[in-house]
Amino acid sequence: MNRNIFSSSRQKNKKQKLKMASKMAQIEELKKELEYPTAKEVFDRYLELAPDNDDIDEAVYDVICEWDEQFAGDTTWCNDEETDVKDRLRDEVLEMLGAMNTRTEDAVINNKNTKDNRLCVVVEYYPPVAVFKIPDGLDLEDESIVKNWFVKWGRLTIEFTDGREEEIEWEYDPHNDYKWGTGEYPMGKIEDACAYGVDYSEDEDED
Repeated sequence: MNRNIFSSSRQKNKKQKLKMASKMAQIEELKKELEYPTAKEVFDRYLELAPDNDDIDEAVYDVICEWDEQFAGDTTWCNDEETDVKDRLRDEVLEMLGAMNTRTEDAVINNKNTKDNRLCVVVEYYPPVAVFKIPDGLDLEDESIVKNWFVKWGRLTIEFTDGREEEIEWEYDPHNDYKWGTGEYPMGKIEDACAYGVDYSEDEDED
């Protein structure tokens, strides 16, 4: 009877030790995970380096490899036979980059000139800055309507896809003729009309 009790007690102690060992192993794994870089850290490091590598997958993995020395010999960090922490980080960072690019693509600029979004074309001439009104309701960047537009010889020229062409005079005539502008956008740039003090008569009629 005593022998059975002793045997049972020994088996119970063995199970407790195994359970304890398992918990200790889990704790060690958790410690390692806490030491591993986060996807956000890798993402920030990638943006900091701003690599010109066309292969984004490879560029991200190269950034992750900066931690290789710290986790040398850790098969959880790097394992050629199965998915490891480096693989997981790469996938998470690539997903973050994809989301960032999607947000950038979705941030469409409204180039349609309406009462609630008054725009004008600006081209720099030294010393004056030329300002041209845009026809009401027209989006100069809508390729289905506008074939091309540019500022030349002090006039805004709009070429429509239906063959029409419209020339618009300088809003504040400085009595000078310039073939092209001399600033960053010699053929003109779309800007907020309010910033240049341009008022549209269409708006005045409605008020």
